[in-house]
Amino acid sequence: MGAAIGMPFMPRDLERRITTGAGLAPWQVELAQRLLLADLSAEFPVAKLAGRCGLSRSHFARAFRISTGLPPHRWLIRYRLRRAQELLERSDLSIAEIALSCGFADQSHLTRVFHDIIGASPAAWRRLRKAGLALPCAPQSGDRRGHGLEAIAGAGKADRRSAGFRAVEPVGSAR
Repeated sequence: MGAAIGMPFMPRDLERRITTGAGLAPWQVELAQRLLLADLSAEFPVAKLAGRCGLSRSHFARAFRISTGLPPHRWLIRYRLRRAQELLERSDLSIAEIALSCGFADQSHLTRVFHDIIGASPAAWRRLRKAGLALPCAPQSGDRRGHGLEAIAGAGKADRRSAGFRAVEPVGSAR
């Protein structure tokens, strides 16, 4: 299909989105993200999001993924993690307080998800950040293995800075 419209090397998802219009309209993306972020501790069912956007549940889920690159729940988890990183870096709140303020059930839930995505515990990430080291990066989508501390254990401080650690990229236009 890409060759037919003059773009031979277009990724399939982008090609499908352009040729079928399968993603959400900008107002739908903004509404869905606003509803998801209204109360980080509440779960907003996909069916309810879909209804507010005037779509069926399955069409909404597929269109949201095409528009944002992530399914709604994963998008929300990434947002919560980014918020947790900001609080870990900029506040002296305990990890338990941060977990609750970011919508995680408890400190254990935050730690488990944080480690799965970032590759380090929140406490270890905070220590690395306060020490001036680069931040852990999130694995590619679908990759649940962490890019964690084992990659830099034993490395010198300069080596750690260049070991590929950075923050989770912000998701969508959450602000």
